[in-house]
Amino acid sequence: MVQISELKPGDSIAASPFTIETNKIKDYIKAVEESSGYFAQSSLDGVAPPIVCVSLAIAAVLKDVEFPDGTIHLSQEIRLNKPVRVGQTLHCHGSLMQNQVRKHLRIMTIRLEVDDELGEEVLEGKTSFILAE
Repeated sequence: MVQISELKPGDSIAASPFTIETNKIKDYIKAVEESSGYFAQSSLDGVAPPIVCVSLAIAAVLKDVEFPDGTIHLSQEIRLNKPVRVGQTLHCHGSLMQNQVRKHLRIMTIRLEVDDELGEEVLEGKTSFILAE
């Protein structure tokens, strides 16, 4: 596990592959109580809800980072560049943009880049956390 206090802006956090699986889409639909039926229907055609890709990308990047209890996810800014398909394996790269302490709180921002099997970027963005120091 990587200790957050050891990371510096520019450091690579992870380069992890993940697959968009049908069960993850079903979990998402259930969690958000999606009632239009669009993603339930389109998951049969292969289109995955964008936020599923975002959540799996964040999980892939942060799997080796140890967060203290009480960590708060502040925000995320994401841009999806093309549709993501069910069964597609994506490659997520994370790098630290910000890691500073202010008044006993650490503010951390991570840049995300997700590429498909062809190396084309499907998602880019950043996500921020606040942690007790």
